[in-house]
Amino acid sequence: MAASIGLMVPAYGQNYTGHQIALDPAQQGQLATYPNYPYDPDMDPNRSHAAASVNYDNSEQRAKDLATASGLDLGLQISDYQYEEPSLNVKLTGPKFGINALLTGKFSQNWFVTADLRGAFGYSDYSGSGTQNDNFEDLWDIRGLIGHDFFLSTFSLSPYLGIGFRDLYSDDRGVTSTGAHGYRRENQLFYVPIGIEPRFRVMQGARIATDIEFDPVIEGTQSSTLSDANVGFPNISNTQKFGYGIRGDIMWEANRWSAGPFFNYWSIQQSNTTCATGPTYGLCGYEPTNHTFEVGAQFRYHFF
Repeated sequence: MAASIGLMVPAYGQNYTGHQIALDPAQQGQLATYPNYPYDPDMDPNRSHAAASVNYDNSEQRAKDLATASGLDLGLQISDYQYEEPSLNVKLTGPKFGINALLTGKFSQNWFVTADLRGAFGYSDYSGSGTQNDNFEDLWDIRGLIGHDFFLSTFSLSPYLGIGFRDLYSDDRGVTSTGAHGYRRENQLFYVPIGIEPRFRVMQGARIATDIEFDPVIEGTQSSTLSDANVGFPNISNTQKFGYGIRGDIMWEANRWSAGPFFNYWSIQQSNTTCATGPTYGLCGYEPTNHTFEVGAQFRYHFF
């Protein structure tokens, strides 16, 4: 009659060797030796599938990987830029090189605030009343945002709201191929950024962060230095009441570095009409409906 010797099985998580050993009566008193394999929880038939995997997806780790990161981000951008006035068949096109800085602070209950500064510079080519190349432009965008992180099982959503100011300066002085004289222009817009940033964890310490934003215009001003074209002309300032912007990006974020494509689009409706008198001439003018398209790539590094 065979005897059965049962070895105690320790609690889950410990290394052990556990077997039911059947011994012949003649072998009783002798020690049976088995290889001392470490315990593999995934090979335990008594464990459920859910318990077999490491519980990495806990709320604390999820919040760490998917939350808005506090600190300072500095970045570089390169983009293709196009401005157009369809009614006049006017276009300004050219590359832009930019810098970007974001300073983010975190508060209790997953709230955050961000100060966002962007500057972009480049030379554009004009077409419309003839052609003209290498017109200098610079663009500044300053924004203050407040938002909140919401965590779901495998991703997070971070809606935000804020106030923004955009300043675009174009130096179009000179003479085109048809003899038309250009002038300096500056456009300033106040707008309300309304956006949401979904984030998806790829692995521990790495994620994909996307952003989509709608920017309704509060008010804008278009200043045209017409005296550059003719010293007798007045300089005119027009008010822009209606317009919007759309922007977005997709960023791969890992090990403090992030990179990805972005786009910006603006549609500004026709301004009011302003009449003014210069040293020699009086005239009335308005800023026509215009659109701006920008597509590029950006690279950032996260500090502290």
